[in-house]
Amino acid sequence: MFTPKNIRTTYLPNGLAILTERMEHTRCVSMGVWLKTGARHDAPELNGLSHFVEHMVFNGTISRSARRIALDSDELGGFINAFTGYETVAFSVTVLDTHVAPGLDLLADILLNPEFVSSAIERERAVVIEEINENQDDPGRLCQDAFVRTLWKDHPLSLPIGGTPETLSSFTRDALVHFAQEHFTGHNMVFAAAGNIEHDDMVSMVEKCFGHAPAGTSLPGATCPAPFAGRTLVDKPTEQVQLVIGVPAPQLTDAQYFTALTAATLLGGGSSSRLFQSVREERGLAYTIAAEYMAFQDTGYFSVYSGTSRAQVEPVLNLILQELHRLKTEPVSPGDLGRVKGTLISSSILGLETSSARVAAMAGQFLTLSRTVGMEERQALIESVTEDQVMLLANERFDSDRLAVALVGDVHGLELVSNSLSC
Repeated sequence: MFTPKNIRTTYLPNGLAILTERMEHTRCVSMGVWLKTGARHDAPELNGLSHFVEHMVFNGTISRSARRIALDSDELGGFINAFTGYETVAFSVTVLDTHVAPGLDLLADILLNPEFVSSAIERERAVVIEEINENQDDPGRLCQDAFVRTLWKDHPLSLPIGGTPETLSSFTRDALVHFAQEHFTGHNMVFAAAGNIEHDDMVSMVEKCFGHAPAGTSLPGATCPAPFAGRTLVDKPTEQVQLVIGVPAPQLTDAQYFTALTAATLLGGGSSSRLFQSVREERGLAYTIAAEYMAFQDTGYFSVYSGTSRAQVEPVLNLILQELHRLKTEPVSPGDLGRVKGTLISSSILGLETSSARVAAMAGQFLTLSRTVGMEERQALIESVTEDQVMLLANERFDSDRLAVALVGDVHGLELVSNSLSC
């Protein structure tokens, strides 16, 4: 096992893990808190609560108004951000190395002292509903949502991260307070920082700001979804029909993770990928076509997305399925495999050039693996993928009986012939 350079870990008495990576060549520091739970851990009747709390902590604390939070953030000269995923909620700030202490104080204040004023709850509820409405106007987003609903039906992983207007209307101040008390605790948070910092100095500052947080107890894990096959067609007046087709795939910790990543890149990971060349360059059937491998802690999916005219839906689907079948029956050439590996390694390195990217990767790895993965280890794992492993993965996963398909657009009366969904 490779040991990542410049990465150190310390635990506070309340259970909070502190990870740091020293980057001597930069003047900035990115730091943040990652929760060990995300949107998939919300109870179905509270779908969207994690995301709503992420919004609400910026609406005022015991000592700061929402405007004061915004002013203090701008005065730091950096930026503060937050996001909600299915398996984590993150709050981060990037500042100059001379502004670490006030940045850390602001971050701790919004997480440990949120006020959740009733008037702010109503105002933010309206904001999030507008965010939901905005997503409803994005046919590509709607198609992705329809795909995961098809694949996982009513499991929390198939529900929208932001919730629905119906679930949002049920959120009370008591629900927000209960969420904060359960989640903003030492055992359920990970603190990570990357940049021009010294580990021991950062530990001292974090302990001052977060050391008094309650230890809490570890929250229950999420249930693993059972995959389903089928088709979902959503009729909507659009210029194109958006389509997503996919199958279940390995989880984040699976030995096939890098094999699946390699297969997705080979199939639709760039302008030289098989689908881009076949569908767009050779036949002009679509402007966008891409393959994606999305992995979670206990499951994953492999999908292909495209947008095309109604008349070209059948040909595009057939070409996608032909390429899936090709991965099952034809060994990948050494040249193609080497090119894809080079792409993955280069993109990994380039993607870690900033402190914000480093800290996000470090925290994400720790949440999943309870350790960090250095670039040398990642590169070795990518390099170890073989032609036989790619073919084995394709034969194990690309099963016609496991296909989930979603289409959004002018699909009224559209019929897909049965052989168009066979790989």
